[in-house]
Amino acid sequence: MNYDTQLQNLTKAIESLADTNIKFLFFSANDLSTPKVRTRFKKFKVEHTPCYIVNGFSTNYWYIYKESVLKYITSPLKPTKHPDIFQTTILSSNVKGSVNHGDHINFSINRIRTSPYSLILSHFTEYIDDGNFNFSRMSRDYNFMLNSVYFTSFDKFVNDTPFTTKTGNLPDLRINKVYNDLHTCKIIYTLCYAALNATSLVGGLKRKTNIKQKGGDEVIYDKVSFDTDEFIDFLKNTLFVRVANIKEGLETIQVIYDEKNELNKNGNENILVVYDFVETYRNIFYVPAKIVLMACFAEREIKNNNVKVVSSSELQCHKQYFDMLKNLETTFPKRVYKI
Repeated sequence: MNYDTQLQNLTKAIESLADTNIKFLFFSANDLSTPKVRTRFKKFKVEHTPCYIVNGFSTNYWYIYKESVLKYITSPLKPTKHPDIFQTTILSSNVKGSVNHGDHINFSINRIRTSPYSLILSHFTEYIDDGNFNFSRMSRDYNFMLNSVYFTSFDKFVNDTPFTTKTGNLPDLRINKVYNDLHTCKIIYTLCYAALNATSLVGGLKRKTNIKQKGGDEVIYDKVSFDTDEFIDFLKNTLFVRVANIKEGLETIQVIYDEKNELNKNGNENILVVYDFVETYRNIFYVPAKIVLMACFAEREIKNNNVKVVSSSELQCHKQYFDMLKNLETTFPKRVYKI
């Protein structure tokens, strides 16, 4: 079976899952005006564990999160005493260990012209609290050829599939020794098995099933919503560019929005904006959805010289959002997670 068929099998298995209500934008720092990915997460299960999958920057590349991780990072925050400062995830400095700070799997299937097999690149990132508000990023990779001989069973996959390098295989290295987590291995195995055997991913919503809308309708304010080009441009011009100017080395921006409270009650109160930097920094901002949507509307009318149609509450949200932006430069270095 060739690469094109394997990619088609896996893509079909993922696309057959219904979209969830969790929206996702992915930007590269070299083009903050246009999202490279503009989609929704899809849900499936590996054994009894719900997982969410979304396309990365290319059609053969995906991010996979456990539901527990997405629930954690999108959970509502406690009211802040400083409404003019963006909230971030701040954890206790005396608690050490995994912090579920966006732990995820990167998975891609790749063509190798000199080999009859496709190359699987898998990468697991885990965020660790070292104490004193230092967050270390632990990344592990396991790359291997997609050879059906290793997929007759899960045990054979974890015990026999050799790690592949540019110069050949490493005979003594195995995936279960690298990841130290059998469930991560099972997720990777499940995706590979679908690519090889044209099987579906189990436990997810199928397209014929109506998505359960826990939070009601789309969050929208006077034609401004998370999905509109106007709103994306507003975020880019006010927030993204400012962050890029404050700290060099911005690499990517991911935006996650649980619009209909699929993961958490009141989860749509905040839009999650995740910044990753070349120099191994990560920062997460929680942008109040209602405030930023109203600020976007007010900004539009102010620029169109229609300030008379803007209400006092809309002007207040506009002011609050731009106050947050003014304070960004002084608060950002203290809020960056040093990795």
